[in-house]
Amino acid sequence: MAKQQSSTIKDAITKYLANGVTDKQEIYSLVVKELGVPRPTVRRVARTMRSELSKKIAEHKADLEEYRKQLADLS
Repeated sequence: MAKQQSSTIKDAITKYLANGVTDKQEIYSLVVKELGVPRPTVRRVARTMRSELSKKIAEHKADLEEYRKQLADLS
């Protein structure tokens, strides 16, 4: 799958999430209809997005805990 296609699919998924669509099956259908890409491709890109977001969330949680610890040490 081309990097550009993946980015286009991610952008479309993000657009629908920003518009309040939360049902993943509905998002998949809308992206397939809009871009004309196969549904398995959309699902694969969505899975990658979820993994990337989970990693970012874990990193932010770790940073938050570190900042809280630093603040507690200052008190």
